[in-house]
Amino acid sequence: MPRFIIHILLTLCLAASADAQTASIDSDFEQLIEQLCSTYKVKIGYSAELVKMDIPEFSDADLENMSVTELLDYFFSKEGLSYRMVDGDKILLRKDDVQLYRESLKTISGKIMDGETGLPLPYASIYTKRSTVGTMSDLNGQFSIEVQDIPSVELVVTYLGFKTRYLNISNLSPNEVIHLMPSEEILDEVTIIVDPMVIIDIGKDNEITLNKNRLVEVTAGDVYGSDILRSIQMLPGVSNDADAAGKIQLRGSDAEETLVMLDGIPLYKTDHYYGIFGAINPYYIEDATLYKNKIPLEYENRAGGMLMLNSTDYINNTHGNIELDFLKANAYVELPISSKVGLLIGGRFNHTDPFSSPLSENDDNVNLNDTPIDMVSFQRSKLIDVQPRFKFHDLNAKLKLDLTSKLSFSISTFGSSDEYLRSYDIRYVAENREGKKGLIDESTSDTEKWRNQGFNLSGSYSFQSDKTLKWSVFNSTYKNDYSLGLSLSRVFRVGEVEFFNYENVNYNEIGTGGIRLQYVKDDDWHIGVNLQNRRNEISIVEGSRTPINRVQEFGEGAIFGKKLLYPADGLEIGLGLRVNVLEAFDTMNVSPLIEMKYEPSPGYYLKASYAKLYQNFRELTFENRLGGYQQYFVLAQEGLYPLGFSNLFMVGGGLSI
Repeated sequence: MPRFIIHILLTLCLAASADAQTASIDSDFEQLIEQLCSTYKVKIGYSAELVKMDIPEFSDADLENMSVTELLDYFFSKEGLSYRMVDGDKILLRKDDVQLYRESLKTISGKIMDGETGLPLPYASIYTKRSTVGTMSDLNGQFSIEVQDIPSVELVVTYLGFKTRYLNISNLSPNEVIHLMPSEEILDEVTIIVDPMVIIDIGKDNEITLNKNRLVEVTAGDVYGSDILRSIQMLPGVSNDADAAGKIQLRGSDAEETLVMLDGIPLYKTDHYYGIFGAINPYYIEDATLYKNKIPLEYENRAGGMLMLNSTDYINNTHGNIELDFLKANAYVELPISSKVGLLIGGRFNHTDPFSSPLSENDDNVNLNDTPIDMVSFQRSKLIDVQPRFKFHDLNAKLKLDLTSKLSFSISTFGSSDEYLRSYDIRYVAENREGKKGLIDESTSDTEKWRNQGFNLSGSYSFQSDKTLKWSVFNSTYKNDYSLGLSLSRVFRVGEVEFFNYENVNYNEIGTGGIRLQYVKDDDWHIGVNLQNRRNEISIVEGSRTPINRVQEFGEGAIFGKKLLYPADGLEIGLGLRVNVLEAFDTMNVSPLIEMKYEPSPGYYLKASYAKLYQNFRELTFENRLGGYQQYFVLAQEGLYPLGFSNLFMVGGGLSI
């Protein structure tokens, strides 16, 4: 293992150093314009007579210390040239004799929201009066626009069904929240004929992404409320065990074969209350991406696929949500501490016990002390007064730190807990087969607890415009305690006591922790390394028997990489590989990933993919002597539990008519 890790780190260092070399810009006007456009993602227009200008030499290292406007001043102010910014990413470059003038520009970013509900308004129109400068808000209501920094300029915000607002830019902050109020105007009746709406467009990509609005608005009824997992279950290719199971199964796989990641934290338990409620706070999640045919190479394998859940990284304004239903309470808040630090907090808990009334109650006609009970037609539910107790909660938090424009960190945590308790004690008189009266005492205690806790410390550093280093340190642990105790005593003869006792105590714990390092260039290729440690403990005690009592702990290492190729117009091919080293099997396995997308003309595309995935932990089912059963997690191990794997093939296409 140590030698393998050294080879991985050397490979990363060599790859990074090979791309980190700088090159100077030739003193040629066209090469300079091309370099500025590539570095600052702008478009520059100029007349042909400027091509022959002499330009001073300039290095890549100096580009990082100056803005695009500072560079333009440096190169062209002494050459009798003027420039003008248009729409923030377009620059018009001409000689001064054209008498162009420059106005200082002001960038206004913010969010358009419903003034009554507090929900974001997507696709709102934002523009300045008597100009061609304008933009639209995105699906989350976010927008950004550059306007002339002149006090008389007015920003106009419009949205169908809401009152138009006119705002003077001198009164707007760089991160403005603009609330629109619903309009009370009565519109004339119109008839609109449209094609059926496409709710989910899978499109050319090999994954499906849902934004926050879609996740919250799709609900499963009043009982469940807003539930992300049940929204995901409505997508094609996704199923679950039953209607009351808040889990994700992809293309016929089991629920534990789907990797669920929340802000980089792998989750083992994603539901509350035996699967009826999802354990994911719907308001905390900004978007969800479902991978049914692959798993991104930087993440650990599961045999089925992956669901990636992410909270927002843009914490610019203070706002939150509170939801209260008949069973649970939900709260969420976004809090910008400063311009570089933001905090997210979300939590839920049940304020009412799901078992708010007894499962069974005493029958008033039964006399527990005098009237014997007919053992043949005996119904225990008439004697037992049982009111189980159930409680659950989940908590999410994220601290986002944008230290510079190139360096950022985030610390995320997740915790969920469920606890169930059912117990009773009864005493009654009964007759045996010989007609003798006897005193019966019964006692039962049934307790179960589930806990899933984890954290992730992640960050990224963009040391050049097209090169980024990402890292993540994570840990996730799941624990399950189960205890069942029964006792029965019968006295039909003085001094003779018949006694029966049963006890079943089970404990299961599984956890993973590790580090992931990834180098990305131009989004066209990336390489990385993943090192982690897994631990599992399972103990099952039934009376005097101990069927299972085992502790497992293994290390794992992986190196991964992917490259995108463009061999022809409209054709994109992705080739990836993940090499895993598993201490539990003292072996190495390879997970290839091949993807193809071909778009010969707009509106028509073909796509295909192949991926091989491995499953390095399994789920066991234990049935006790009374017929009850529980599921437990164990690690795959040579000669004990086999390593699972799957081959995923996909071929598809689309045509817009």
